[in-house]
Amino acid sequence: MNLNNDYISQVFKQKKLLNRVIIFVLAVFVLALNYNIFIVPNNFNIGGTSGLAVIIKELFNIKESLFILISSMILLIISYFTLDKKQTYRSIVGAFLYPFFISLTEPLANYLIPYLSFSNILLTIILGGTLLGICTGLIYKTGFTTGGGDIIIKIINKYNHISEGNSQFIANGIIILLGSFVFGFQNLIYSIIVILISALFVDRIILGISQSKMFLIYSKKSNEISKFILENMGTGVTIFDTEGGYKKEKRKMLMVVVSTRMYYLIKETILNIDKDAFLIISDCYEVKGGVKKKDYSII
Repeated sequence: MNLNNDYISQVFKQKKLLNRVIIFVLAVFVLALNYNIFIVPNNFNIGGTSGLAVIIKELFNIKESLFILISSMILLIISYFTLDKKQTYRSIVGAFLYPFFISLTEPLANYLIPYLSFSNILLTIILGGTLLGICTGLIYKTGFTTGGGDIIIKIINKYNHISEGNSQFIANGIIILLGSFVFGFQNLIYSIIVILISALFVDRIILGISQSKMFLIYSKKSNEISKFILENMGTGVTIFDTEGGYKKEKRKMLMVVVSTRMYYLIKETILNIDKDAFLIISDCYEVKGGVKKKDYSII
């Protein structure tokens, strides 16, 4: 069989899409189960249509899944005429799948709740926030969404020229504040903690866990520092020619990536060599290629 590049590329894309769809469906299922086990019984307000549904259930006794479905359908129609149509298409499946799974997992959640009820509310908050963050991060990573609040955020972003981060803060902030009037101030604090834990895990799922640190080093003793790194730190060094913006002084800037466990050692050694060295240190989530030794001779 003659396999050309286009055929191989097509097979690869289909396989990648299938993997993404499987992860997406599983993530939405667990997200819905978490919603029924930890979010709804404790009246945690997580923003978006899910948070609004908890308020509507309390005020008008409308089932959460029904409210989320109806609101998602309305938002999809608005999205189709106001936002990018491709974005709308990516939200369709999730917008219907999420409320369906909420309804489907309700009996299972009712069975599990007695076994997952903790006297310590902190455990409930941690578990609910962690599962919310992991599932949301996996959904975002697949490139799909569950519609609802995501559409609201994008509409605010487009028509008010506000960043998506600020749009999310405004939209969810209003819904969470509304919830505080219904469920009280204590519930507001609990809900905020759930959201903060969730946001932490969303970042970790999307970006990964940093196992390396990247140093940008600006020093008059760049040659000594470079020599130390090359001979002792088990990694390579990239050297840039730079010019200071104020004094127009030409100098070398070093860039080096080391494992996180070596962070303190290299930082203190650099400052030992040059106490006036200017350092920029940041998390490095992915490193590929480059020069690296297997062993560190300094330890």
